[in-house]
Order: sequence, then structure tokens, then C-alpha cells
Amino acid sequence: MGRYTLARKRLEQALAEDAAAGGAELSDSLKAETRGFLGQIEALLARAEVTLTPADATLTVDGQPLEVLPAAAGVSPSVPRTLVAGTRPPGAGDVPPGSVFSLVLDPGAHVLTLTRKGFADSVVNKIFPPGVTISLNLELDLLPATLHVASDSPLAVVTINAVDVGVTPVDVSRPAGEFRVAVKKPGFVTYETDVLAHAGERVDLMANLKPYKPPLTQKWWFWSAAAVLVGGVVVVTYAATRPAPTRPPLEGGGLGWTLLAR
Repeated sequence: MGRYTLARKRLEQALAEDAAAGGAELSDSLKAETRGFLGQIEALLARAEVTLTPADATLTVDGQPLEVLPAAAGVSPSVPRTLVAGTRPPGAGDVPPGSVFSLVLDPGAHVLTLTRKGFADSVVNKIFPPGVTISLNLELDLLPATLHVASDSPLAVVTINAVDVGVTPVDVSRPAGEFRVAVKKPGFVTYETDVLAHAGERVDLMANLKPYKPPLTQKWWFWSAAAVLVGGVVVVTYAATRPAPTRPPLEGGGLGWTLLAR
């Protein structure tokens, strides 16, 4: 039938139940035959030494989660665990107990599916030869983040990290990270904000643009009035502070007489 991992599990369970019953469940010949079948299966099973990135991704083989075999007694926890495919019902995948592990599966073609939030799903189709151990690197790619920028006044210019990306409304894909978003439009105050976008996340921004009101000192009539005011102050000040005129000396003519009018 080709379902060697499941057959191995059932045969091992039968031997374990017989041992728990004191060896009374199976005849000696049947136990010997069972062990012979197990030896043949072991020679046919395919194996892979897997490195999984990221380590907390979930993995299924042919739509079935993996079974984690118990660690052998006395084995260091740092030793990679062994996972078996094809022994559990179809369902969602589980996170393996480490980023590096041994995978045992039936020989032949298999579909491996990796998933994790924030990453693009990965589907790997691979043929595993019988009785052979291979190295297998399984890696997921981060999804980009999406920034959707709109404004209450349309056609405003959007910049991300000082780079022009279009006018509102606009959708921009970027690798996950922190961004400085600015929305500008003539006659309005520039809208600016910092955004932290995670992989696979959509961030919606609505820029509320407020009409720009120039300060008093930037209005033309302010400086015109100031110039008139300053000019008037100068004239008044000069009139108030200039010295009184000095009367020229009187000339007495040939007789040397002078008359002082009162």
C-alpha cells in the first residue's frame, strides 16, 4: 500500500501491547514475523535532515500534521527530534520542536506546506528516494507591508522616507519596517507621521489637511502699514527734536545804529 510509516506505527504498537501483557498476546513466531516486517520497512523509509526558517513556521506533509516521536531516554535535549509524516489525520500543521529535526516519511512524491503569519506560504513538491537520507532546507519569505494613504483633500502628494510615491489615494508596498510619511498640498499644512508596518500588514492612513494660514508678519498689508507707521514716527520725531532757529546778527548800517522791534 506504500503507507510504511503508518504500518510501522501499528506493528510497534502491537509489540508494545504484547510486552505490556507479559508476552501473552502474540506467539513467538508472530512476534518474529512482526520484527522482520519492521526491518524491511526501516530499509524502505525515506529520511530528511530538515532546517526550517523561521523556526516557528508550521509544516504539513500531504495535508497532514507531523507526529513527534518521544525522545529516547538519556538523550540530550539538544539532539534534534524525529518527526514522522503520514501517521496523523489530515489537519492544520504544528510548529516543530526545533528549527532542525529529522523527518521520516514514505518514499515517493510528497507535498510539503509551510505557513506562518507575516510570511508567504510555501508549497514544496519533492520526491524522496527509498532508504536514502537527504538534507532539506525549508524557508519562508517575508510578505511586504502595504501602506494605504488617503487624504480629505484629494490629489495631495505623498512621500515615504522623503521619496515621492504618488498622489492620494495611493497604495505602496514596502518591506516591513518604520517609515516617515508626509502628505503635502499647496495651500495646506503638511501632514507628517511615523508608521511601523509589520510583514503582511496593511496600514491605513487618513491625512486631515488643514488650510494654511500665513502668520501676520507674512501678509503684505502688515509691512505696508509698518512702513507708513515707521515713516510717520520719523517725521514727528524730527519735528519734535530739531533745534530752534538762530537769529542772524543785526547790521547797523553806516551809522552803526540798530533798532530792535517789539
